[in-house]
Amino acid sequence: MRIGFQASESRRRSPVAPRSSRWRGAPTSFARTGGSTWLGSGPGRTFGLGGLLAVAGGVVGMAVTAPTGRKLGTLGAAMAAAGRPPTPDELATMQSLQRRLATAAALVAVLVVLATVAMAVARYVP
Repeated sequence: MRIGFQASESRRRSPVAPRSSRWRGAPTSFARTGGSTWLGSGPGRTFGLGGLLAVAGGVVGMAVTAPTGRKLGTLGAAMAAAGRPPTPDELATMQSLQRRLATAAALVAVLVVLATVAMAVARYVP
């Protein structure tokens, strides 16, 4: 039985989609909404806050979650290839990386939920 992360082509390319949609969506949103007039309104500020929260979630995901997952995969592969029980140092490192990954994933989830809520209620903000 094999446990751990395996880097696949789709995982390596997945951060491209959030980046491209951000860079394409921001100018389009600004141009189609009348620019600063709309962004100064209640809905505009709320949609903007939701967008910033979503971008923050993407940044945390790419800057913390992805590298930590790669480190976990590398460590897991090294432990499996060693053919011996893991050393206490390896176990401590693995647990530390797992805690970091869990914390980052929870933060991303909170940011995405807040972004979704902000965008859902934006049209009702005066």
